[in-house]
Amino acid sequence: MSGDAQTQRASGTAAGGAGRLRNRFAMLVARPYVAAELPGWGHVYRTLVGDWRRNGDWAGFPPQIFRNKINGCWFVADLSQWSDRSAYFLRRWYDLKLIRTLKALVGPGDTVVDVGANYGHFAVAAAALVGPSGRVLAFEPNPRAMARLRVNADLNNIWWIDARDAALGEAPGTATLHIPRVNSGEATLGRSVYDPATVSEVEIRVERGDAALAGLRPRFIKIDVEGFETRAIAGLSGVITSARPVITTEIVGRHLKNAGASPEMLIAAMEGAGYVPFRMTQAGRGAPVFRPFRLAEGDGDALWAPREKVAEIRAQLVASGISVEEH
Repeated sequence: MSGDAQTQRASGTAAGGAGRLRNRFAMLVARPYVAAELPGWGHVYRTLVGDWRRNGDWAGFPPQIFRNKINGCWFVADLSQWSDRSAYFLRRWYDLKLIRTLKALVGPGDTVVDVGANYGHFAVAAAALVGPSGRVLAFEPNPRAMARLRVNADLNNIWWIDARDAALGEAPGTATLHIPRVNSGEATLGRSVYDPATVSEVEIRVERGDAALAGLRPRFIKIDVEGFETRAIAGLSGVITSARPVITTEIVGRHLKNAGASPEMLIAAMEGAGYVPFRMTQAGRGAPVFRPFRLAEGDGDALWAPREKVAEIRAQLVASGISVEEH
């Protein structure tokens, strides 16, 4: 071996060793601080743990099982994935405002639908709230994500999650799902924003929502499908008309454009169905604040309330500590 090669190998070994030591330190010292969400925890997290750009630093680290500090449920975390890493160190799913919204609006015996369930953090949280007398339908077309969802449900002995390996759209059929290596939660049926070399493809089933939910009256539907929202909603038109569920979606211009839609199309479809949009915001661990959704403010998360239920839903949210501005 040449001197240069020996130097490079030694350097790589040293770097790898330093990375492993930093990760161990983060596990032992940073995690309790981050999980308690003490002042400056975000800086500690960014420095010692890292976002998606540090995925490679955690490659090969054994999977971890942790207990969610909010609902007491158990989850498996692959620390080489930033979303899992975040959940593991915080000991909760990142979208606190959505979980608080769910807790305010659903209870035992309700039916909740999770479209684009990924690893099941939302689905398991919903199942804990509705209990065995309720029902959660979780749709996830990515086979690897679905396998993890089922593991997470089994860890908690939650048998009332109906996990279905399909996407929801306007009509039944098949489609190509594009799954970025960096984050399975950004898998899309539209054009991926990632370098094609870092994206895998899989053929998946598509079901029409009205057929998949025939006979059900969901209280709450979460739709997180990276730009495919307008098609999923079109396929749920019958359920939306009959059950009038609360619905949450992202409104992200680039994702919608890559799926052949736009924020204007999504808003027009929902307003045409008699829904009022609220922008869901939250700063840190403070109380969420919901205000009228205006496109001029850019991308965001939206809660859609049936127009005839706005007062009722506002009262429920306010009673749980969520501030809701008048529309």
